[in-house]
Amino acid sequence: MEKITTYTARDTWTILGLEMGIGIRKISSGLGHSSVEITEKNYSQMIQNKILDEINEMITKA
Repeated sequence: MEKITTYTARDTWTILGLEMGIGIRKISSGLGHSSVEITEKNYSQMIQNKILDEINEMITKA
């Protein structure tokens, strides 16, 4: 059984927010980060994957 930490909860909250289409600025503010750049740095791979998924969906529907 995996131990659930506050970091797990924050990551889950962030992932769900991004998947729901909530803007990175709102998520960054909700996380209490002093700048969007911090959020982007911590979640850059996730953000890049979301962007690629959106682009691929647009292309495949065209």
